[in-house]
Amino acid sequence: MDSMEKWLFPGTTLGTVLKVRPMAISILEKYGVNPWDPRYPTVGEMCRDKGISLDVFSAEIKSLPVPDRDTDWKRRPIFHLLDFLAHEHRQYLHGLLPAIRHSLAQEYQGDGESLRRLRYLVEEWPAFSAALAEHIHEEESFLFPKILHYEYCLKHKEEHPDFSNGSVNVYVAMQMLGNEKKQMAAVRRFLNEVKFSTAANGAAGCLEEHIEPLLEDLQSRLMAHAALETNELFPKAKFLEKALMDARIAGGSGGFRRPHLLSL
Repeated sequence: MDSMEKWLFPGTTLGTVLKVRPMAISILEKYGVNPWDPRYPTVGEMCRDKGISLDVFSAEIKSLPVPDRDTDWKRRPIFHLLDFLAHEHRQYLHGLLPAIRHSLAQEYQGDGESLRRLRYLVEEWPAFSAALAEHIHEEESFLFPKILHYEYCLKHKEEHPDFSNGSVNVYVAMQMLGNEKKQMAAVRRFLNEVKFSTAANGAAGCLEEHIEPLLEDLQSRLMAHAALETNELFPKAKFLEKALMDARIAGGSGGFRRPHLLSL
């Protein structure tokens, strides 16, 4: 997780706070803050209105735990799952991917096959990592905020769910039936193509010793991440959306307040 000093300051939007730490919704609710209310566009304005210092608010955000992978997600609110997935995104973007990029920039000795795979990996890595970053951006710009808002609306009936610009159900259908499976298949294919034989060179500090564990870690974590979204996040999101739509059909729009955009 990035140091808070790099992203949390008076001008930070509440949307950014929830993008980095979805579990911060519990802190905002404690102060009676609706992060979709246009009266609170930034952290500074929220703190002034509620009479709290930025240091106090920052300390509360910093004290938030990150859920463990082995958490029983069925017993946790969905914003806990979103927080874990967002935390993994930061680990990919600021940890594992840069570590692999750094390793690719080193000079190694190896046999012909290993060096051929290295050249291929070096050539293809920028496009691969950019595609992964774009996938993460898509989730954090549309899917995660919409799910977080759905959960808030189901708890706070005066807040209107925003069904504009496509629903979670449509997004999930596209991802599960098309993009998600294709993307994960492409990830597996790419990483399998660039795998190195650990038996090719047993010398300490060899090419295989440096790069292969990083690629193995990336592959296993991406597959587990995708499975968590497919098996836990998507079903929960579809359930939330259905519950909100059923409520709107049953009671009309009078039970919900007009939606507001949450700026990032």
